[in-house]
Amino acid sequence: MKGILHRMFGRNTEVSVLLLAAASLIVPLSGQAARFDNLHTVVVKADLTAEDPLEVGTQAAMAELLVRLTGRRGVQNDPVVFPVLESASRFVEQWGYQTADEMVLTFDALAVESELRRLNLPLWGAERPLTLMWVVYDTGNGRRQLLGPAPTEEAGITDRLAFLRESIEDTAAERGLPTLLPVLDEEDQAALSAADVWAGSNDRIEAASRRYGADAILIGRIRSAGGANAARWSLLTGDNFRERRGTVRDGIDWLADTYAQQFVVSGSIQRRKILVSEVNSFDDYGRVLAFMEKQSLIESVSVDEVIDDAILLSVRVRGDARVLQRAMRLGNVLRPVPPPLTPQASIADAYFRVAR
Repeated sequence: MKGILHRMFGRNTEVSVLLLAAASLIVPLSGQAARFDNLHTVVVKADLTAEDPLEVGTQAAMAELLVRLTGRRGVQNDPVVFPVLESASRFVEQWGYQTADEMVLTFDALAVESELRRLNLPLWGAERPLTLMWVVYDTGNGRRQLLGPAPTEEAGITDRLAFLRESIEDTAAERGLPTLLPVLDEEDQAALSAADVWAGSNDRIEAASRRYGADAILIGRIRSAGGANAARWSLLTGDNFRERRGTVRDGIDWLADTYAQQFVVSGSIQRRKILVSEVNSFDDYGRVLAFMEKQSLIESVSVDEVIDDAILLSVRVRGDARVLQRAMRLGNVLRPVPPPLTPQASIADAYFRVAR
């Protein structure tokens, strides 16, 4: 189907844009980068002993939200955000009690993010890498257990695994990280064991992880003894591999800090050109537009030209070219390619093809 778009639309960009918009309405949004959809909703413990529990809870929730949005631990201690914390109630859209001692607050996303931009603070949007976590718990008596999404039935270890799962999920939520645990069904069990994960059999881990379509793999090996170095963490992102030791929380914070360095954006809006090749069908056409329009760092996207089986896009984007390149690789929609050895090589700032 090479060149189908060019044959159907020619170089009439106006018609192409209209048909692209129509196609995007009927194409399912598959292969999207993960979104942390409740990014601006925060659950905090209510201080029922405080004179004004709502005010205290609102400020605590705003402090957590600022960490999520800027990617910076400790940002709540920066004097530049003190006015935001002190007036946190003006950003609240709704609030209530989730339990007797837990408050849930939702903040106005546009207002908070506009304020962060006004203060020249970095901003991390809702599209974030999806991380698959293979976590092994060592009980200290020769038994090792993989952590799954549901409690294990193994006697004597259920409560400890449930506590570990809750700790990981709570910390990931605090940092705004989309994560998932393996289902540990028959397919997983045939492909990988707790011993494989503990031993760091990365080839087997990567093979077992493909079914989940995650952007990265976090491997945790946790000893029951506890302490500052109770956990050994490994992060696999494409061809990159890195490790660190620490507590359970340290591993999740390390993951969030690593992503923040790569995806947080700041600065003024810039215009970039992106050439996407191997657009061979209406489905491809709609997938590309839907994916681009979902990216929070992109302010707007339009089609400049259709060139054979490629489309030249003009985007208004926050952040530099490196952040744009990384964001475009999330999900399973686009793959980076080198510039073509043709006159097209000079017309764009970045080059991708549709993923298959």
